[in-house]
Amino acid sequence: AALSADGAVGIPEQVTDPNSSTHALFDSFDEFAASTYGALWFSHDVGTDDEFYNNSIATCQNVAEADDFLDAEYCNYLDGVSYTVSYNFTSLHVAPTYQALADEALMREGSGNANLKITPTLHPLPITSREDAFGSAEDSFNAWFLIVLSFPFIAGSFGTFVVAERASKAKHLQTVAGVKPAAYWLSSYMWDIINYQLPCWITIILMYALSVDTFTTNERGVAAGTIVTLVLYGPATAGFTYITTFLFTNASMCNLVIIIFNFLIGLAGPLVSLILRLIGEDRSNPSPNLVNAAAIVEWVLRFTPAFNLGNALLKIINVEIFEVLKGEPLTVWDPSVILYETIFQAMWGILLVLFAIQLDIWSTNPSMVKIWKTMTCRGSGRKVDYLDIQPEDEDVVAEEDRVLSGDANMDL
Repeated sequence: AALSADGAVGIPEQVTDPNSSTHALFDSFDEFAASTYGALWFSHDVGTDDEFYNNSIATCQNVAEADDFLDAEYCNYLDGVSYTVSYNFTSLHVAPTYQALADEALMREGSGNANLKITPTLHPLPITSREDAFGSAEDSFNAWFLIVLSFPFIAGSFGTFVVAERASKAKHLQTVAGVKPAAYWLSSYMWDIINYQLPCWITIILMYALSVDTFTTNERGVAAGTIVTLVLYGPATAGFTYITTFLFTNASMCNLVIIIFNFLIGLAGPLVSLILRLIGEDRSNPSPNLVNAAAIVEWVLRFTPAFNLGNALLKIINVEIFEVLKGEPLTVWDPSVILYETIFQAMWGILLVLFAIQLDIWSTNPSMVKIWKTMTCRGSGRKVDYLDIQPEDEDVVAEEDRVLSGDANMDL
């Protein structure tokens, strides 16, 4: 049968079993591609001597005699017409629709009234609040993924300017002019934080505008946790990016590596941690080793702001799951949710930029540079022509000794 605006239209097919019914349905789908949802197979008619039919009656009567919960009169309902509905599982409404179609045909045949009609109505049970929360969490995964994907580009922009200034010797000119490392890095830090506020608050506003409830609901402190996580990411990732810039001399390469690194850590780290924890805390088959592995992954990667951002937001949208695992009501500020990530982000927002300042000071210290080159087997990098060695001036030698001994460290 096919469905149209006027109702169901029967398409006769000679079939003998469900398998042939299925093949007939498949072979005719081109003719009714937009409306073919299923087929009716009448397996028994009144007066038909069918072995399956007779066995069904006998089996029912035997069960009725052996068990008290089944009345023998019920077996009489097996007498008459039987049919099977073959339907397309992708259409949830098809089963009751085709059952109504078959019952309507039988009712018209039995009554002789071709105007009788059965109208099926679907009234699914409303979803529970817990089911709604789980469904919203699944929908929020896309929002989480877009944040984890886009925010590393902000971190990359922080490093590009710093490496470009160093490569063009602009930073060296500022140092020679008397700009202290603390003044240089703190000014860059404040500027980057101010610039970060624009994408940060646009993201928050869009969450409310698009009704991403798993990030904006006030239940369990979710909204506050989301805002704090996004706000703290800027200062933390700025300091982390400044430290990584000392490894690069090319601005575009620095930008690319920072973006890829932050994206991979922010995406893969939280997912691995969550999967290990969910499998390990399965009540039917708990595995403490997997839980410990998840904890190790989290504590190691918490030293990167990108992981803290991705992990905190992923835990926020799955706070219902953590509540079920713990067996008691939770807020996002619970240690099993985002408390540690928040503490680490706030701490990195201060400590990492201070460490970047100290690295810059060490980079101008000849003795520290010498130690670094020795540790990395880079040497001095200076080529000496031994065929043309000239005696050095005594004052030059004395000044070189003073610098290498560290007496000139505080000259700037």
